[in-house]
Amino acid sequence: MLADSRSSVHRRGAQGQGPHRKVLEGYFYTNEKMRRMVADFQADAVGVYVISLLWKQASRFITDVRADNPGIFTFIGGHGATAMPERLLAECPALDAVVVGEGKLPPAR
Repeated sequence: MLADSRSSVHRRGAQGQGPHRKVLEGYFYTNEKMRRMVADFQADAVGVYVISLLWKQASRFITDVRADNPGIFTFIGGHGATAMPERLLAECPALDAVVVGEGKLPPAR
C-alpha cells in the first residue's frame, strides 16, 4: 500500500477549460496500482499528503512517478512536509516543491 492516504493528480484542461483534478485514495492500493492510475489520468502534476512516519514510502512513490513521467511536477504537503520541508527536498531529488502549512504560501525552490 502507498504510505499516505491521498494523492492528488492534476492535468491541464482542453482549451477554454480549467484544470482537471482527481484524488486517489492510496491507502487501498499498491504503489504500482497508484502509478498506473497517475499514468492513465495523464497527469501533469501529482501532490502527495505525507506524515513523517511514512515519508520513506511517499518518497519512493514520488521517485517512481517521476521515473514513469520525467516531466511531471511533484509536490507534497501535510504535517510531515510542514515539519521538515528542507530535509524532504534534500532527500528526494524527484520532489519539486513542498507546500507548508495550509498551502497559502508555498516556499520557492
